[in-house]
Amino acid sequence: MHDLTITPQGHLLVRDTPDASDRKLSKALLEAYGESPARGMLVSASEEIDTVLPASFEFARSIARSISRTSAGWLPRRLAPRFLKRRRR
Repeated sequence: MHDLTITPQGHLLVRDTPDASDRKLSKALLEAYGESPARGMLVSASEEIDTVLPASFEFARSIARSISRTSAGWLPRRLAPRFLKRRRR
């Protein structure tokens, strides 16, 4: 199991936890968070939109969804239809 934590400096970190939960993260999502917190949040809000996530990751996804709703007008035209289509599910 993994958990998403926020450091006192405001950084997002993915940490292993001993909790054996049925809510496991996909390899793609873990790799995205390994690349950067922003990439992880984007993947969780677009490619992993229907996945049941642990509470901390669900919280981060809700923030990413909120940001994507407010900035959808600024997406390049080639990305906007795909991104918005996934968000409507």
